[in-house]
Amino acid sequence: MRGLIRQPLLHFLAIGGLLFAVQQGWRVDTTPEGQPVVQLDAAAQARLRAEWRAALGREPSDAEWQAQLARAIDAELLLAEALRLELDVLDPVARQRLLMNMRFAFAGRRASEDALLFEARALGMPRSDPVVRRRLLQVMERRLQAPALPDEATLRAYVQANAARYARPARHGFRQIWFARADDARIAEVRAALARGEVPAHSGDAFLLGARQPPATTEQIAQRFGTAFAQAVESAPLERWTGPLASVYGTHFVFVEQRSAAQPPDFDAVRGRAAAAWAVEQRAARRHAALQALRARYRIELAQFAHDGAPG
Repeated sequence: MRGLIRQPLLHFLAIGGLLFAVQQGWRVDTTPEGQPVVQLDAAAQARLRAEWRAALGREPSDAEWQAQLARAIDAELLLAEALRLELDVLDPVARQRLLMNMRFAFAGRRASEDALLFEARALGMPRSDPVVRRRLLQVMERRLQAPALPDEATLRAYVQANAARYARPARHGFRQIWFARADDARIAEVRAALARGEVPAHSGDAFLLGARQPPATTEQIAQRFGTAFAQAVESAPLERWTGPLASVYGTHFVFVEQRSAAQPPDFDAVRGRAAAAWAVEQRAARRHAALQALRARYRIELAQFAHDGAPG
């Protein structure tokens, strides 16, 4: 009789009723054809709705409720797949948590780790324990979002499709005559000199950033002087005085000395940056595709549920 009491089957039956009380309302059964079925009962849906009310103080709209259900289904599909892959016993964090739970429940009992893990799985502990559950979802999400590396042809096509992002933009170098005050009488004198085709005689006020600005992109000039000023410099003729132009600092007359045209992307120079951007953009698509595959593998069954929170 004592040997019988030590059997794992009797142990997990003894505490099965306690663990059943904390189940989330999800079950994974199988159809007669062997397809796994993920089921969400009305009680679990009621809990989801109660969590929404507790967080936001109101009922979700129909669209919000459907989105919440979709997120919950995605989570349960990932959890079901994690258990199919036996990540609860392969992942060290989940494994140790399950062993800790079982040793606490059966203090002083001698049993191998494999036996304890077998019992924990039979009791549904990987689903019912919030720490294990959260860990398994994290592991699955990391798997879905693992960075993929594009081959060179894919990356070249991506750079070409986003040429404006990776092109080397035009640069403009200029010198300037600057006046701190918009009502400075010298502004009219410089303007009149330009109208006569003469070189301005005034040097203006001393500008903190320097009278001569090295070649910079329109975006860089905008960061220093403001967008309108940068656009004016971009369209200004080469080697001719232009103005007056307003900036965040005051009034300027500008002489564009250098201008380099925009260049197509240098693939080798942008390869790393483009590969990182491609991976980020592909992450959502990979996750969506993986979840769609899981939805095809599992049959999802939702119990009827009334939106007032009562089972339908």
